Amino acid sequence: MKNDTKAPYSLRSAAFTLLPLAAAIALSGCGGGSSETFDTTTPTAPPQYQSESTEELWGQIAFYDFENSLTDTSGGFPNAETVGHTTNETALGNIAFDTQDGIHALSSSAIFDEISGLLLPGNLLLGPSYSVSMWVKPNLGNDGTLFFAKSEKGSLLFNSDGLTVSGPMTGHGTNGDETVTYSSSDLDIPANEWSHLVFTVEDGAPNIYLNGLKVYESGTVTKTKLTFEDGFIIEEDNFNDLFSGSYNTIAVGVSDSEEDTPFAGKIDKLRIYNYALYHGNITVLSSEAVNEGPSSTIAASYTAPDMSVNWSIDRFPSESFSVYREAFEPENEEEKGELVLISDSELPGSTTSFVDEAVPAGDSYRYAFETLNSEGRLYQSGLTSFVRVPGDEPYSAVTAILNDDEDIVLSLYSENLAVASYDVLRGFDNNVSNAQLIATGLTADTYTDEKDDNESPLADGTTYYYWVSVTDTNTSEITTSLALPEASATTAGEFIPAGTYILEEETDGFCGLDGVVENVNQGFSGTGYLNTDNAVGTAMRWRIYIESAGSYNLYVGYASGSETNRYGIMTANGEVLIDPVDLPLTGEEVNNWTTYEEVKHVVNLKAGEIALTLTSQTDQGLANVDYLKFEALESDIAPVGVECAE
Repeated sequence: MKNDTKAPYSLRSAAFTLLPLAAAIALSGCGGGSSETFDTTTPTAPPQYQSESTEELWGQIAFYDFENSLTDTSGGFPNAETVGHTTNETALGNIAFDTQDGIHALSSSAIFDEISGLLLPGNLLLGPSYSVSMWVKPNLGNDGTLFFAKSEKGSLLFNSDGLTVSGPMTGHGTNGDETVTYSSSDLDIPANEWSHLVFTVEDGAPNIYLNGLKVYESGTVTKTKLTFEDGFIIEEDNFNDLFSGSYNTIAVGVSDSEEDTPFAGKIDKLRIYNYALYHGNITVLSSEAVNEGPSSTIAASYTAPDMSVNWSIDRFPSESFSVYREAFEPENEEEKGELVLISDSELPGSTTSFVDEAVPAGDSYRYAFETLNSEGRLYQSGLTSFVRVPGDEPYSAVTAILNDDEDIVLSLYSENLAVASYDVLRGFDNNVSNAQLIATGLTADTYTDEKDDNESPLADGTTYYYWVSVTDTNTSEITTSLALPEASATTAGEFIPAGTYILEEETDGFCGLDGVVENVNQGFSGTGYLNTDNAVGTAMRWRIYIESAGSYNLYVGYASGSETNRYGIMTANGEVLIDPVDLPLTGEEVNNWTTYEEVKHVVNLKAGEIALTLTSQTDQGLANVDYLKFEALESDIAPVGVECAE
């Protein structure tokens, strides 16, 4: 039996900075992997600009820092060993290192691929009290095993669900062999970000911490009177000493079971202690600076006949620089999209500028630099904007900028042209042959593509590309602009794919409800949500137009903090369309009305106008409904909301 208990602790968020360059190396078991070898007996010393914690807390018995090594830097235990997707596959496994994405600047972390893990020495846990501290960065969608330990008495498994204790001698239940997961809804580990995790056990009593905050407190299970199926009630919130005097299996990233998902993501700075850390200790460990790595700026400007490139870099002790250039339309087609080294030799580490002399005319260029420090670590800057070097041929270009009114403003640029007029083309990709003409005969240097234009409105969250076709007054020849990156802009708002329509309380097609439109419980989209009166038969009403009959995904976005399913029946023009529309509890806590989820139904809709009604079948009314979303399955033509009948 598995029981998840919840404790009301808030979650502190943290901001993280990613470095612009990644590199990986690997250590493997006998089963394969990288052929590169590394000295695993002596860990790589941290670079001078790292921000290592200066606190080595009392009771630390092992520290795996994953600096290109599986060594215990405390020196007391053997190296960790790679295994496959369970601890039983000792001849397999592959652990790589990301050499520039540890929690400190340009430090390393261990990469777990959901098919490999690490086996630690079995005598790391020897008593009833201990702590495990680690930094984790899970891949999106992965909730795999972070830490696992097992003896003949029982096992514990730590993952995003919490700390699960199971086995024949746990002390849980009438026979002492029930499984319990100590957890909390506040144990919410974000994907693709570094988070600090600690679990402590003091004489069998567990606590869990996320980013320095306690998210599970020992005693919560007892307070909630956790009852097993056989009627046994937990009287003490702890479990037996599982590891004293036992042969133990201890692992990171995997367990001993095929049924447990291995971890996918990165782990850094694994520390193990022989006592339960105090909250103050954990605050110190969670306060290590995360990725305070290098940052840089770079810009290019043209003063005939040379291009000047200037840069600055922080938190990186540069020994040398190299400068690269990319041409938009290079003479050698093989170089298109390529950065070409233009500094003849490495520049000194104190350099902050470079002059690209007599740069070829008639093209646009952008620049970047690379720099090395004394340890051979590499940092690469971002790219400058493209800068134009005028030529002798007719040329036109356009820039695009999103303004405060959410319109896109275009500005014309030309060379060797007497502009009579120009036309504007717009597309969804960087291919002019796919573009459509949206304006003709323009003479002003600027043009505003208005978001709410009746003939060609701009969609939310969409990137548009622009071109101009310029007619020369003297020659009547037409020159079409190149599609530079500056000739694109992305509109504000959320991108909505073709064939999708979202119907909310402020859009055409909402016709009313037996209740009120509210905005009290945050997390909704739009301006609010629909809350019916608490009675059977209360309803919400909409009207849509379907251009062509067919199948559609119909999503109901809603929130419910009710223990009971506040379901309803949806009708289309009076005929039953969905029975029932289940709207059960969202999230994991009763009386929490701020967690919004979706229920999905596939429906067949007839062409024409359709009056939709969702009617409550419970005396508590319906759940709070945020929106209806339609996705066309047989075309790109979405339903639309229409004005409601009087």
